[in-house]
Amino acid sequence: MLLRAVWQLNSVVNTKHGGHMKKLLILASLASLSFSCPTWAADPHAYGTGGYWSQRCSPADAEHSRCIDYIAGTYDAYRTMQLNKMAPPIICAPDNIRYPQFAEVYGKFLRAHPELHPQPAGVLALRSLGLAFPCK
Repeated sequence: MLLRAVWQLNSVVNTKHGGHMKKLLILASLASLSFSCPTWAADPHAYGTGGYWSQRCSPADAEHSRCIDYIAGTYDAYRTMQLNKMAPPIICAPDNIRYPQFAEVYGKFLRAHPELHPQPAGVLALRSLGLAFPCK
């Protein structure tokens, strides 16, 4: 499945964009997902929801570092797309902010909005950061 997705993205990037850098970024992102998310095998739906991250994004949780890693990957993917004009500027965080602060924002947002827990985690992460660090 992952190999087929890489092959399809490779074809799209080569025909539509022609850029080797974009190809490299997409392939590296897909490759890192295949190694960094073993939890998907156990329950692919739970891992990708806000509910899964709600407690894990609390500094008191033993798995808090996983939340930091998740938000870092989500934000980095967004910034890569935004810098390549593939996503609108919705998050304008100051240069001195660190990923643990992003995780704190995301965790507070999730705990304040339990009704959103069934929604996709990445969408909620970007929404929380966009509300905390809006572009003017």
